[in-house]
Amino acid sequence: MLKRILTIVLILLLLPLTAAGVYGFVWWKVSTAADELVLQLSPFAKMSYAQVHIDPLEKEVGLKQISITPQGSSGDLTIDSVIIRAPSWGFLLDLQEQINKGNMPDSFSMDLKGMNINLNSGYVKDWAALAADTQTQAPQSYDTLACGNLQYFGLPEMLKMGYRNIRSDMRIGYQFDPLDQELKFDLLSDVPGVMKADMTMQVKIATDSLNVQTAMFSQPKLQRLEMRYNDTGYNVRRNKLCAALNDESVELYREKYAALLGQRLKYEGWQIPQPLFEAIDGLNAPRASAYVRIDIPQGFGPQSMVMIQGPNDLLSMLSPYMEFGGKAVSLDGLDWEMLDPAEQRIELSKLKALQGDDENTELATADATDGEEVGAVDETVKEQPVAKPKFVESTPNRGESFKVVELSVLPRYIGQPVVLYTYFGRKIEGKLLSVNNSEVTVLHRVIDGRGTATYPIARNKIETVMLFH
Repeated sequence: MLKRILTIVLILLLLPLTAAGVYGFVWWKVSTAADELVLQLSPFAKMSYAQVHIDPLEKEVGLKQISITPQGSSGDLTIDSVIIRAPSWGFLLDLQEQINKGNMPDSFSMDLKGMNINLNSGYVKDWAALAADTQTQAPQSYDTLACGNLQYFGLPEMLKMGYRNIRSDMRIGYQFDPLDQELKFDLLSDVPGVMKADMTMQVKIATDSLNVQTAMFSQPKLQRLEMRYNDTGYNVRRNKLCAALNDESVELYREKYAALLGQRLKYEGWQIPQPLFEAIDGLNAPRASAYVRIDIPQGFGPQSMVMIQGPNDLLSMLSPYMEFGGKAVSLDGLDWEMLDPAEQRIELSKLKALQGDDENTELATADATDGEEVGAVDETVKEQPVAKPKFVESTPNRGESFKVVELSVLPRYIGQPVVLYTYFGRKIEGKLLSVNNSEVTVLHRVIDGRGTATYPIARNKIETVMLFH
């Protein structure tokens, strides 16, 4: 009897000792991996953490109270915790080696909690300066329509909106079903006071083993996509800022925005039924929400892309279901067609007029009509239809024009004016900078005339080429 009691006591003593040993081994592996990460990041940023997190029951490991300071900048980017989950401890303890081999578990997730960015910190100002160099060369964003003279929202505008610290949570993960050969991705982003968004994507892959290399060659096909968006404070701040810049009420600013949005879409060739347009414009209202779902049982993959020649083809194949403000919106009547030269110049002149750019409006109208009344040109187009190109171009000098040429002759015209149209109807106009076997590069003046941008376009995406003659 005494021997049996001693055996039970010994077992009870060994169990916590064994658990403590396993826990200690896991802690050592995680802290070692974290220290290696700190060392790898050292040329770029200084990283530190306060605590290693281990949860044996949930099969999760991570770090808490993380601080990252980019080299050469001031201010810390702090994160409350980064937690990684996988179906087995074997994978977690051998994470780096498994990833290097391209092996992935059937499920995996990473939670990032409490990432805090101080907008007055040195590293944010450095990043904002780099972003500004790119943004100033891009066309005006839809977000800044009717918002004073802004072309884009940068760091100064975010500060004027009252943002000082941006705090966010994020979760990214996936689950793989080897029997059905389906891979499901999940992404959640929550930025309090700004917005909340999540996305779920289901992909069919022709493999029952989740390996990076095999997955790449398994011809993945999209079967389902769901996206949700909720405004949690950004729209109120943005609307107040723009109204203040215009020295007007928020209601008047919203009316001007809607008018400019509608004209901008017309200029780009979109025909949008009124209920759908009102729903899209409603995304700028406080606490706006949107939901999009795409179901394609047969799958949408690379072979499907070959059949797409424009936005209409894409919409037809995807057949998305959409809700704005919790109400379903029909896409019946939604259409896109690239306008002919006269029509697009007329729409551009209207856009400039709404923006209050009288000088450019006058020039645009003159180019559009070539000395005739706007109404006269419009009626002529309606009454005497002629064969027109599928693209748009303004002629530098009256009496001269752009002519369609073969793509193969472009290398002979470096430095000359050129107009390119892609299969999606996008127009790139400017000076031809370079041509190689894979892409064509054009120096393009942005729509509002403020600055230029360099655009590389893949050769296999170009549908039409026009040179000035």
